[in-house]
Amino acid sequence: MGVLARHSVTLSFKACQAILRVLSYVKHTAHIGIQYTDRKLNLHAFSDADWAGDLDSRRSTTGYVVFAAGGPIAWQSKLQTTVAASTMEAEYMAAFSAIQECVWIKGVLDEIGLPLDRPITLFMDSKSALCLANNPMYHKRSKHIDIKYHWIREKVGEDGVVYLIHVRTEDMVADVLTKALAAEPFNRHTDTITGSVLYEDYE
Repeated sequence: MGVLARHSVTLSFKACQAILRVLSYVKHTAHIGIQYTDRKLNLHAFSDADWAGDLDSRRSTTGYVVFAAGGPIAWQSKLQTTVAASTMEAEYMAAFSAIQECVWIKGVLDEIGLPLDRPITLFMDSKSALCLANNPMYHKRSKHIDIKYHWIREKVGEDGVVYLIHVRTEDMVADVLTKALAAEPFNRHTDTITGSVLYEDYE
């Protein structure tokens, strides 16, 4: 819907077709809800980015999903504020957004007396972005990146709040929030998020 909203002023025939498809999907999946199956609140998240996916601005799309107690409690699909010069940079910026959300949620849980008993786990499918976040000396290819994004390194390194893990692109749940996917990966990722089986055909 975020992509369709960008064309809300001057809708094309293709955009109208896409809207009808989205409405059909919503109608046929109205019975599906989020399931929380774990008694522990420990947070883990998936972050992803579709590099230069917007053909008009060439900005990338950030997507992340934060899980607690076995189900998602926060998610986002949003165009990044600046143009990323590489896939690594786009993924790094997406990880920043995910970690920022996780740290805020952790703060809320601490305030209400529900502290986490282990670090937050963030799954990423970009090895280069993961290395950049883990290694504060890795500067050569990242000098141009806005300094605010390097806040990640504090949370990963000094504070030990977040633990980063590489995951295969095929297993990246947040991929569903960054781009259009074929039915099989879309259903698989959405099933992971909701814990339910989705329809294979929404039309």
